[in-house]
Amino acid sequence: MEGLLANGAPRRFKSSCNGLYLTDERPTKTGTIYYDYSQNLWALPRQEWGPFQDWTFEQINDRQVAIKSHRGLYIGHGNSAWAKQAELAGEKEMITPVKNVDGSWSFKSYENRWLSAKDGTSEDPNRRFSNFKPENKECERWLLETYTPPKPPPLLAELLTDGGRRRFKAFDGTYLTYLETIFFTRNELIVKPWLGWTGDETQRWTIEQINEKEVAIRGSGRYVSHYDGDEGRPLFEANEWEMLTPVKNPNGSWSFKSRWNKWLSGGGYYQGKVHFMPQNLKCERWVLEAW
Repeated sequence: MEGLLANGAPRRFKSSCNGLYLTDERPTKTGTIYYDYSQNLWALPRQEWGPFQDWTFEQINDRQVAIKSHRGLYIGHGNSAWAKQAELAGEKEMITPVKNVDGSWSFKSYENRWLSAKDGTSEDPNRRFSNFKPENKECERWLLETYTPPKPPPLLAELLTDGGRRRFKAFDGTYLTYLETIFFTRNELIVKPWLGWTGDETQRWTIEQINEKEVAIRGSGRYVSHYDGDEGRPLFEANEWEMLTPVKNPNGSWSFKSRWNKWLSGGGYYQGKVHFMPQNLKCERWVLEAW
């Protein structure tokens, strides 16, 4: 246990059977199947650009630990033996670590099943589900690597203060808002007045660092995306269309440029709709408020 908790240093979990790393991935899609956005624990190739493979241990008692992600969420044994995440470490998040004779570690849940990186799909051999298996075999054994997360540049550090939790206030006093529409109709990003302390969940966003200069904006389980026709759309995964470069303007407001050199705007082509516009003018400048 002492070796596991030494210095409280972050660790990477490398699977002994396929060399993939335990990853707290942003909401994702595989092939044509959309997974529930809470199912975002995977084994993926090693990443150097962000904190999504950064894990720490918290001691619960003399023999159990909790495994916490960079977002402060804990790995737990979910329904159907899926690895799920929780804000608090309860019974389902209590893990018994076991050191194997080869120096690797295995992690047993309260239901006596082992954290695994075995299962996947034929569509992508470098993407494996994170779940719990009944036996401690090769894919249930993890090599722990010490990990020192890179410090964000000063500009990003300012955005990421308090976990990057922000409301985006537009030039006219309205706020960036996720709008969930009826079934089979695409969800939207709009701007509308503040919904109040108890009703503004769809106006709460989290800025996530992607690399040394780019971020993604997540809210309601979706990411702000530069979509077709320069529309702003909420999508499940953060790929190149969701990568934004933040710019701090002289008046203290912030602007966000996509990889297609257009700016997230609260005053686009249609009133109340969010678009990406070619210039960083008044409508593309946002006042960020902590929530």
